[in-house]
Amino acid sequence: MRILIINLDRSSDRLNWIDKAFRDQNLTYERVSAIDAKAFSEQEIEEFHRTCSSGFKQPPEEIACNLSHKKCWRMIADGDDDFVCVFEDDIHLSKDASRFLSSSEWIPADAELIKLETFNTKVAYLRNETRAVLDRQLGVVKDFHPGSAGYIISRDGARRLLRMSDRLYAQISFIIFGPKPSRAESLKTYQLMPALCIQDMRRRGSKNEKLASTIGHERLAFGADQAKRPATREKGKNSRTSFRKRWKSSISGMLNPRVAAKVIDYKD
Repeated sequence: MRILIINLDRSSDRLNWIDKAFRDQNLTYERVSAIDAKAFSEQEIEEFHRTCSSGFKQPPEEIACNLSHKKCWRMIADGDDDFVCVFEDDIHLSKDASRFLSSSEWIPADAELIKLETFNTKVAYLRNETRAVLDRQLGVVKDFHPGSAGYIISRDGARRLLRMSDRLYAQISFIIFGPKPSRAESLKTYQLMPALCIQDMRRRGSKNEKLASTIGHERLAFGADQAKRPATREKGKNSRTSFRKRWKSSISGMLNPRVAAKVIDYKD
């Protein structure tokens, strides 16, 4: 399969990191020069804000990330490949990734998006539409799963997302895996379980400083929310909130037994 990796021209450390990860598995890729927010003029930023179809004013870094992924989609839409992998440059890759990335034969014919990444959050998927692929499972996603660091997209899916998000500069993972526009376009979206990759910031344990977020997402690093959580009076409040979430989840499962939900693991 064709593999595209998004990388800023000024992020040579990240390129070295991702290059080794893919070379170690004899995987070839194409580097896509990322759009750099530092290159935006004030006038360009104002124009993005003025013309954004959602009406929200995203930070320049989010807009640049959005445009970088759309740059890949245009390459895919104009290409000859039925399916193409898109990765960001701060991921850890499973040791058996080549089994999935070397060929598209395992991909269901109706798939238009396959999320290869996990954000270590609970994800809802259709229980009766789960299928085995090699040593993993594919489930049809029914809920938002954050993150855009690793996915497979079909040529038709790329064309449809480009059309639907022409002037939408929202966070790119919401565009791809949120309610709109992917769900609005009825793109058949699967989740690979366990995941094939994970961003360094969402991985448990120590973090690689060279892979720190370049778009201001440090607050989303795994463990950051726990570290900032008050330890005394708020503990009871957080426990009640957690209980309510579990209760709502169990009720939802009883009302809709076709839907299952679980935290997607990453297989190293």
